[in-house]
Amino acid sequence: MLKNVNFKYLLLGRTMSNLGDSIYYIALSWYIMQVTDSGLWLGVFNFAIFIPNALSFLIGPYLDKYNKRMLLIICEWGQLLPILALTLIVFNGIENPYIICIIVATASFFGMNTYTIQDAFIPKLVSKKDLAHAQMYMSFSYNAVDYVFNALTGIMLKYLSLLYLLMIDVFALMIAIITFSKINYKEKLPKILTTEKNKTVFLGFKYIFSEKSILKLTLGGALVNFCFGGLSIYQVIIANDQNSPILYGFIMSSMAIGTLIGSTIASKIVLSKYTIGRIQVFATLFFGVTLLASALFVSSKFIIVSLAISFIFLGVTHVSNKPFYQILIPEQHLGKVFSTKASISIITMPLGSLFFGWLSLYINPNIFFILFGSSYCFIGIVYLLDSKIRDFSLNDN
Repeated sequence: MLKNVNFKYLLLGRTMSNLGDSIYYIALSWYIMQVTDSGLWLGVFNFAIFIPNALSFLIGPYLDKYNKRMLLIICEWGQLLPILALTLIVFNGIENPYIICIIVATASFFGMNTYTIQDAFIPKLVSKKDLAHAQMYMSFSYNAVDYVFNALTGIMLKYLSLLYLLMIDVFALMIAIITFSKINYKEKLPKILTTEKNKTVFLGFKYIFSEKSILKLTLGGALVNFCFGGLSIYQVIIANDQNSPILYGFIMSSMAIGTLIGSTIASKIVLSKYTIGRIQVFATLFFGVTLLASALFVSSKFIIVSLAISFIFLGVTHVSNKPFYQILIPEQHLGKVFSTKASISIITMPLGSLFFGWLSLYINPNIFFILFGSSYCFIGIVYLLDSKIRDFSLNDN
């Protein structure tokens, strides 16, 4: 795979872009907490980062109209310029959270499309027989960079100022742009009829709402992402309560490590023994139960181990979830459905950030993990009671 020069450049560009994203998100989250000492402001910050994802369903159908290499470079520039502006603002000693939130929303608007574009670009750069291996490399790059640089950023926060971390982020994005520009591929773009342009935008909603099992899975994702919006607040609060940015980095890394193990080793084991439906149901339930157990460790560094174990089950659900859509939805509409699914499920994340940012003024991390775990247990029970989800098998479809 790595002998494929174009794919190698795509992988390296993604790795550098992920590196920048990891540093940028953790450093600014910690900075907002230190400047404002407010979980509510942290919620506003996360809202600004996640809210552009709500537009995915509008943009998704049009990504195939333009050159993927060009789109990747534009999106990286769209991230780089706002972060460069933020670097200059921090250099001048301005500590205005309003300005920071506006800038990160702008950067996120461009950044939200990079992974979708990359996933759509891969089939054009590698042969069909190598697609699975290509996805494995890309997934490993995403998760491995996350857990390594989340931890390193937590350590660097102890010794380096936000200014230096933003400069590293700018440097990483510049390397990503240079790397993507080295991809040498002349793409043949499909011709889209004028009569088809407006019909495709909302078609994803039609397929999701017409299939009850898919609708339940999508709404289940929306509910848990609402809670994940809260997790982005409380993981900072937990580290701040222990006065340790290093702990914050390791909490983020532990979740990435757990997800990586779950989506690779654990999934390989359970896929050989159980049906996709059973895996989806029980991995969801076990994730909820282990989150409930994590409520016991929020005041100690053992929370790192507890979350790593919990997120193994989340990684398993990442593998078992997509086949439902890939089998039950017509292949020619999968792109529209997946972009619509992203809009429905991700719009709740910024709303959750705002809600739990406000709620953090009244409830502690222990109560949050009880609420989070209970939500997952509830969703697992809903899946369990749906025979189409519970008994779903690739062999029967």
